[in-house]
Amino acid sequence: MRRRTDPARWVRPGLLLASAAGLGSVLCLHAWYGRPHPFDDPAAPPLRVATPAGPTLGALEADPHEPAALRLPSPAPALARPPRAQELGAAGLVSVRPGTEGAHYLAFVDAGRADPAHLERLAPSVLEGAGPRYEKVALLRALYDTGSPATASSFVQAVRGLSESSDASGSSVPGFAVRFLGERAARDAKARAILEHVAFEEPRVGSGPRRRAAARLAELADEDGLRRMSAHLARETDALLLDGVAQALSKNPSRLAAERVALGIGREIDRNPAEAADG
Repeated sequence: MRRRTDPARWVRPGLLLASAAGLGSVLCLHAWYGRPHPFDDPAAPPLRVATPAGPTLGALEADPHEPAALRLPSPAPALARPPRAQELGAAGLVSVRPGTEGAHYLAFVDAGRADPAHLERLAPSVLEGAGPRYEKVALLRALYDTGSPATASSFVQAVRGLSESSDASGSSVPGFAVRFLGERAARDAKARAILEHVAFEEPRVGSGPRRRAAARLAELADEDGLRRMSAHLARETDALLLDGVAQALSKNPSRLAAERVALGIGREIDRNPAEAADG
């Protein structure tokens, strides 16, 4: 008599193989999509842009009319250039709705890469125009990220010529400009130079942006920067600016140079916790 074969004998190993294959696929997908994206910059501040999904392109602030927002980071410093909008979109890495700050940023970056002189000519009309706040913010980000020669003049124009009043979408354009530069000033001499001009060399800048720019410089300037600041402060008449500078000098790592600057404006800087404990 022929011996009958048990079907379960073959079904069970097949199910095990299928399960193993499925698990392997899940792990591969997780390894691919979970790895850091080459355009991500972990040092970039968390700025937001409304997108359905994806990584980030440059700390973009949310459009007030967009319900959902994810973050998009600045291009990593190691990259030779910011990414093209088409490159990101074709790779499915980012999706930005038309009419948002993210869409304006990508368009300005592409324009700057195609013709830097065109973006330079475009900047004044965008900043002076009646367009939304987030269009002006996107322009400033794109100028900075593409290394445009118009970066310094455009940031100064934004701080000097635009309203300091905030709206429902966030801080004013001058407030954004000073904050953006201040976040990069510790590692970028270009940002420090613009802040110094805003704080001490541009008479038409409002008192609020001037005070914030001066305080940020006082916090992170090296000894050469502190010597220049001391010369500026000798002519300063804004008492609130001087008070803010003295407070910020207490955080400056060049302690002795910072103390000399503070004494030059008739202030004393706060003692750090270690000195207070020893005293």
